[in-house]
Amino acid sequence: TCALPISREGESVRMGQIVVKMDATEYQARVEQARGNLNSARAQLDIATKNRDNNRALVEKGFISRNAFDNYASQYAAAEANVDAAKGALDVAQKSLNDTVIRAPISGQVSVRYVQPGEKVSADNKLLDIINLRKMEMEAAVPTSDISRVALGQRARLRIEGLQQEFIGKVVRINPATQAGS
Repeated sequence: TCALPISREGESVRMGQIVVKMDATEYQARVEQARGNLNSARAQLDIATKNRDNNRALVEKGFISRNAFDNYASQYAAAEANVDAAKGALDVAQKSLNDTVIRAPISGQVSVRYVQPGEKVSADNKLLDIINLRKMEMEAAVPTSDISRVALGQRARLRIEGLQQEFIGKVVRINPATQAGS
């Protein structure tokens, strides 16, 4: 199906906001087909129900054999199973249709858009990366001459290129193996 990304890189999004819409034509057709199959199965069940009920009275009066009635009862059970299967197929088709609208799982900012409008994608394609700017981790090298001034829990001011906003963070881990040598 073709992707129609709505959100652009750098755009802020809210949790639940639509960020991508897929071409739903094929999925809508599958829903309609499944709905038609369910309606057909229900009609067959109605016929099987009437046959079973009518023949129940006939077998009780001795006009038909028990074997003939069991055949009608079996047809009813098969028709009932077909309705259940058709309902399941409709549910699957409806879920696939619903999945053509992709919503942001978190509030944040679109950091990368992997697909462009009209591009063919499959179910396992990565479409967007959304980052939560309220909780980020950053790893930074600290020169040896400054490391003695860094402590766990210490506040740090961060500036991110391209954003005017300054962020306040704290030191949560010190890894001596990644410190700069100068």
